Amino acid sequence: MSVTRRRITPHERVETIYDLDQDTLYASGIRYLMIDVDNTLVPTGASDIPDRMYRWMEGAKARFSVCLLSNSKRNRILLLARLFGVAGVYYSMKPTGWGYRRAVRMLGVTDPNTVCVIGDQLYTDIWMGRRMGCYTVLVTPCSDVDHFWTKALRRMEGKK
Repeated sequence: MSVTRRRITPHERVETIYDLDQDTLYASGIRYLMIDVDNTLVPTGASDIPDRMYRWMEGAKARFSVCLLSNSKRNRILLLARLFGVAGVYYSMKPTGWGYRRAVRMLGVTDPNTVCVIGDQLYTDIWMGRRMGCYTVLVTPCSDVDHFWTKALRRMEGKK
């Protein structure tokens, strides 16, 4: 496997965020979750959050410190962070490390090996997580609706 391909290869792939085994993550030493929002937790632009997602997030908060880490707009991320009762970083500029470093400060992370980055895109979420030394999980997008720049990245990933 080439170095470039390894940089965007997730440690784990799941169909939906609900398929992620939180107990196994915790047992492996993960203590922090940094979760993308659009098409990972909820469809892009969606304002309705299913009860199942609230229950999943409550389970996650019982085990981990959680931060929403998104390139999306301030109001959307802060609203979702407040609804879930977690930290939130908006305009995170993934795949740069800027948003990750901000989340690290917010959560008090001292070891990147204790962080799991969860997202639906190889060239933003997974690449950033791998560069920062974190465990990474790729989730199949929960919607076909994407921002225009995400559509271009999905073509690079070979998804559309």
